Amino acid sequence: MSREPYDLDALLQAYVDTIAPLPAAVAPLHPWFEHLLSVLSRSFGVSFEEREVAPERREVLVALKLVLRHEADLPYPARGAFEAGLVYGRCQAEFDALFSALADLRRFYRGVARELALALWGELGQRTDEELVAAGLDYSRQPVRDP
Repeated sequence: MSREPYDLDALLQAYVDTIAPLPAAVAPLHPWFEHLLSVLSRSFGVSFEEREVAPERREVLVALKLVLRHEADLPYPARGAFEAGLVYGRCQAEFDALFSALADLRRFYRGVARELALALWGELGQRTDEELVAAGLDYSRQPVRDP
C-alpha cells in the first residue's frame, strides 16, 4: 500500500498514471490515481495547472506535461494482440528487444521530465505516508486488486 518515501519521481509517476490511457480492466484505478496526484501536488506545493504557475514558468510546465504525455502514450508492445501470450511465445527474442527498448525510452523520458520538473519547482524533498495522510491521502479510496 505504501510507497514511502514519496518524492519527485512519485509525483511524476502519479501524473503519468492519471493521464495514461487505461485498459478497461484497470480503469477503476483512475480515481485513485487522480486522488494521489492531487494529494502529492498539494503536499509538495506544486501544480500541473498552467493558470497556477507564474507566467514566466509556463513554458517549462507545458514542456514537462508534453514529455509526460509522450511517456504515458508509449505503447505496450503486445497491445491489441488477441493472443498476446501466443504471439510473445513465438517471437520472444523480438518482443524482449522491444521491451528492453521501451524501458530505455521510458527512462529517457523520465530523465528529461525530472530535469524539467527540477527547473520548474526545484528540489521537492520527500514526504512520508504520515505527511500525505495529513495532507488528505485516503488509502480507503485505493481499489483492491485481485490476487
